[in-house]
Amino acid sequence: MTVVALCAFITLHRVSYFKDDLAFSWQWLRTDPRSFNAHYNLGLALAREDKTEAAMIQYSEALKITPEHAQARNNLGSSLFKIGRVEEAILEFSKALKIDSDYADAHFNLGNALARQGRTEEAITHFQRAVRLAPIKANFQNNLGNALAAAGRIEEGIEHFKEAVRLQPDYSEAYNNLGVALVSQGKLPEAVGQFNDALRYQPNYGDAQRNREIV
Repeated sequence: MTVVALCAFITLHRVSYFKDDLAFSWQWLRTDPRSFNAHYNLGLALAREDKTEAAMIQYSEALKITPEHAQARNNLGSSLFKIGRVEEAILEFSKALKIDSDYADAHFNLGNALARQGRTEEAITHFQRAVRLAPIKANFQNNLGNALAAAGRIEEGIEHFKEAVRLQPDYSEAYNNLGVALVSQGKLPEAVGQFNDALRYQPNYGDAQRNREIV
């Protein structure tokens, strides 16, 4: 499972001598060190470069200036989750939702973090809320399907896997998950078809290869 971080930078005119967003963001921070936007955009730029801990520092500095910023809370949580600090990530996602209870990405991310801790029923609640708020996001449907399947609600999970691949026809992970769910129902020929679909779009997908061989 992956978490969702806001990656849209504030649109500003950049003079030509800045080679990239990271250079621009550092210069912005140097000229305006007390700017929330400078810290926040630098955090985004660092995250795009996979400099996760450095990004966390900038999100934290931004939040010292503007604590009630849901997107910054969510992105800090995403960074914490990425480096395995799940409990702290849960705290940040929860703070984001206190600021904006209809923040679909934060519900999705909190669901992922709760699922990582084995708190499946709580995860389902947040995945369901995320899906209600953003039903066209295939990864939201897939992860809700996973949580439902983990809770033994296989038929419900299957419906969400099917919706995920309807929304994103090349979504190999969702085809694989659908195949696994069908195996649990004893529907082996249908399951093989799903594993084949997963491999059609991602030929080196190891999980789908192994699952097809086992079936």
